[in-house]
Amino acid sequence: MRLQASQNDYEFFQNMDHSSIYKAVKSVSNGAGIESSSVNSFINCTSSEITGIAQPVCKKFNNLINLLYIDRPMGIMANSLNNNEYNYLSYWLFHEYNNNNVKFSDISENFYNNIKNNYNNFFSKDSLKKAVEKIQHMNFEYMNILDNLYKNYNEIDTIIYSGMQNIKGSCYEYTKQCHHYYELGIQKCSDKNSDLYKALQSFKETYEESFNLMGIENKCDSIELKELPSYDEIKEKKSTGFINEKEKSNILTSILFPIIGLLSTLIFFYKFTPLGSWLRNIVNKKKEIKKYNK
Repeated sequence: MRLQASQNDYEFFQNMDHSSIYKAVKSVSNGAGIESSSVNSFINCTSSEITGIAQPVCKKFNNLINLLYIDRPMGIMANSLNNNEYNYLSYWLFHEYNNNNVKFSDISENFYNNIKNNYNNFFSKDSLKKAVEKIQHMNFEYMNILDNLYKNYNEIDTIIYSGMQNIKGSCYEYTKQCHHYYELGIQKCSDKNSDLYKALQSFKETYEESFNLMGIENKCDSIELKELPSYDEIKEKKSTGFINEKEKSNILTSILFPIIGLLSTLIFFYKFTPLGSWLRNIVNKKKEIKKYNK
């Protein structure tokens, strides 16, 4: 049984319905149905108050809510979005606008003014505003790490519960990404009391708990499913000279450039200077002597 994680600001990543959220996010990222007339309108994104790059992001957000709505079972209580989902939607909204160099705070009032209260109050303007107020003060670098962790974990989860069997390498890329982002997250932790550390430990427990699911050996090769390293192992590896791919590339570049520069200088001197002419004469004389001796 998984231990109850300590409360932290990022716990909505752990507690939300990953399958529902990430299925909708994936569809929106692929551009599915954004301009479709069948999409329910939760926000009037074509309003004169929402213009420029803010409009396509608004349409993507509206479609994201619509996909969550149609995936819900019928019933007023079942249909309502919960706090974890509002927190994630707020994060997603900030993330999309940031990627398009738009500050949500600059357009937030116009955005809120065009939210509609319909569909059994499935989507609430007040609930979104409350979540936005919380999310905007949080560390987006940390949230990006956690988002990537749970996205990749959800892909593994989807494979495990799918009908596919013995698909070689099916889990490898996702487990590789989980290890990458987990280690990146631990490196960002100041200590074991931080909210990020608590959130990462919650992920670690969820991720490794999936190894015990019945029939997993038929979906993912055992070599693909490795336990995540501990906090101390990652910190020790970093302090004893562990370097990532970017650092390796920088080191290689710093070595190669001086060598290339030196070779270029030698070639220049050899071909275009009196010293080069003198060296060529010596080399040619030696060749003639060897030829004569033969």
